[in-house]
Amino acid sequence: MSHCLAASFGWGQSKQEQDVWINFGNWRIEIVQENKSLRLVGVVTEGRGAYIAVQCYSERDWYSVEVPIFDPAEIAAADRRGSVRITAWNDRDKPDSITMVRFNKMGAIGLADKSKLAEADILAVSAFAFLDKIQRAGAFFAFEAGGPTRTYDVRHYKAARGKFDESCSAIGKSWVSFLKNR
Repeated sequence: MSHCLAASFGWGQSKQEQDVWINFGNWRIEIVQENKSLRLVGVVTEGRGAYIAVQCYSERDWYSVEVPIFDPAEIAAADRRGSVRITAWNDRDKPDSITMVRFNKMGAIGLADKSKLAEADILAVSAFAFLDKIQRAGAFFAFEAGGPTRTYDVRHYKAARGKFDESCSAIGKSWVSFLKNR
């Protein structure tokens, strides 16, 4: 299994298992046949080649938010804590500190599950905080996790996220129908 940092693949998935469906600037929606899901991927525009990904599943009512860590300082800090402390900012808001759960050797994850948000579940709180910071941005969103800063152009994010949310709703109803009608 490959844990790719390149923007063209998701964690643990080969190129053959994913299908880039729609591009929106440096954002794209991929169809992941293996687990019947869609992935919204944002490719870094400044910083080392990294991406962030939001994924929805046909059989679950939540999103996962995947954030790569690959710098030795980030990995060492995450190993000590078992979590990843991210500082995220955009061109409209002050920086926020967001703690995400360590996920495999290469990243952090949050689960955007509204039912868990009321319980102050760290996976839910961190995922919604991260997504909200991107949503409130005008032109750019950036984050660092104790290493290099990654900056993303978000001018196409709202259009990409709108299509992604609409499509996630469709796959929740019927994966097969979604694939036929896309």
